[in-house]
Amino acid sequence: MGIPDERFVDPPKDYFKCSICTEVCCKPVFYVRACQCTNCSSCMQQWLHKNASSRTCPLCRVDLAGVKPLPNLLMKQLIDELYVHCKNCSWEGTVDQMMKHDKVCLTSNACASIQESGQETRQVSRLSSGPDTATSAV
Repeated sequence: MGIPDERFVDPPKDYFKCSICTEVCCKPVFYVRACQCTNCSSCMQQWLHKNASSRTCPLCRVDLAGVKPLPNLLMKQLIDELYVHCKNCSWEGTVDQMMKHDKVCLTSNACASIQESGQETRQVSRLSSGPDTATSAV
């Protein structure tokens, strides 16, 4: 499963999306020697398990028999820089920061208590080109 569109501050481009779950790829992989289609790692594992007899790409249908998936590092880096918001509080940051934030936010009321005390420091600028434009105390 990928990252749902509603988590993104701006609508994500279609080329970031998995052709299986139709969400933004989580741990994107591709098959270099067969095709360049990119999908979520977990979605591809499920797809190939369900379609063990054919082992084809879900998008272009090229044969994937004997070909191992590789992480699509460029796609991961591009996705990691997209801005998302928390579904439980007012936090905004990058996908790269989201997993760490979600872990804190979902396992305690840390976000609510930090926001109430005014300790949250968030500087989000989608117009800035620097990779360190979003920071949070959470």
